[in-house]
Amino acid sequence: MLGKTQEVKGEDYKDSTSKPSGVLAEGTELSLKDLKRRTEDLIPRVEAGINYAAEVIHGEKRERHEQSQELRVRMEEISIELRQLMNTSQELQAQFKDVSLIEVPEDPGKYHLTFLEWILDTIRKARLKVEDSGAWLEAFYTKKAKRGYWNMFKKHGTTFGLSGERVVSTQTG
Repeated sequence: MLGKTQEVKGEDYKDSTSKPSGVLAEGTELSLKDLKRRTEDLIPRVEAGINYAAEVIHGEKRERHEQSQELRVRMEEISIELRQLMNTSQELQAQFKDVSLIEVPEDPGKYHLTFLEWILDTIRKARLKVEDSGAWLEAFYTKKAKRGYWNMFKKHGTTFGLSGERVVSTQTG
């Protein structure tokens, strides 16, 4: 059988114009370069989903841009909150009128963010103090109104204090 044409799976390799890979006939030459080229052509070229070279080159730049964008958004939120706090009270508007003029810088940094957060905290504390002072002032006025009872008692004596109308208001419990 050697030297004769061999049939594999019903195909005649001597008569065939394109030989399947892996079968060499006697007297034929094998070029590895051509074989490599043919296999490369058959395999579809698939690129990675992530371009790692661009990721390495532009990664830091993109990260800085994202951080500055986050800073801008945070600073804008703080400035909106500052304006809302300022509008809650006339006293706060008078004290912090220059704060509302602050604009977000072109290239904000951590310093700008920290500064605006400090201003926001200061205005919040001032608003709490103003509200607290309002509560104290209200308590003072109610105490002053209660003092009127004792002045009337001094002026009218027991007829005012032991009056049937006053018993209900002076009862305990």
